[in-house]
Amino acid sequence: MMTEINKISISNDIDKDFNNFLSIIVDKFGRLTSDSIQDLKEIHKSLYINRMIANDLFFNSDTNTRSLHNLNQHLLIGGIMLMITGDNYTPYFLLRGSLESFIKSILLNKDEKVKNSFSNNLEFFAKKEKENVLSLVGMNHTEVSIVKKTFNSFVDYGREELYGSLSDEIHIKEDINISSNIYLKSFFNTRSIDISKIKDKFVSTMEYETALSLLNIGDIKNGIFSIEKVSFFRQNCKNTVINNLINLEMKHI
Repeated sequence: MMTEINKISISNDIDKDFNNFLSIIVDKFGRLTSDSIQDLKEIHKSLYINRMIANDLFFNSDTNTRSLHNLNQHLLIGGIMLMITGDNYTPYFLLRGSLESFIKSILLNKDEKVKNSFSNNLEFFAKKEKENVLSLVGMNHTEVSIVKKTFNSFVDYGREELYGSLSDEIHIKEDINISSNIYLKSFFNTRSIDISKIKDKFVSTMEYETALSLLNIGDIKNGIFSIEKVSFFRQNCKNTVINNLINLEMKHI
């Protein structure tokens, strides 16, 4: 019963925060269509859940880690603002930058050496956590195979489908030769808003970053994360690859 109350409380907090969030948006950008508001609500919810769980992870972090995590939040909020102005290009840069800064925050928080690329950081971190899970006693051959497959799928999805798709959006553009004055004029004019196109990428990025927070089975075992928050995330995450990973970890705590 306590868990249900906490879930209701989290939902209520998200709704209250979104109302405040929307009032700021309307004040700065004017009224939005009902479809745009619904898209923003999904974006906000994914961001809120990510921040809620990351706060548990980074609560006792040093200044450098917190600064990098704050940079991550600035990138995400900046991406939302540019979505609303009709910019269908720059938000992808910021989402990709968010993935890069977030994985670095996690490695710094664990006193690990940060590498140059997102892929290298992701593979290094996931490999260590996979080994931690595999070191648990009593696993048979089938369980070992499932662990390896689940972690490998998580890394492949993050590196290729998520990060790779953001890179594709950045690099493949038809207006690459547009003149500077025309591009600037277009950039600062509010165009028709298509938040829905970027929304799915935003939510996917937030879900992946939240999963990165939860990737350390030791932190889950040691009670770093609120189980109610983890449960809330699992109920709201629709990504099968991510859910498989979190379900695997929860099975072994």
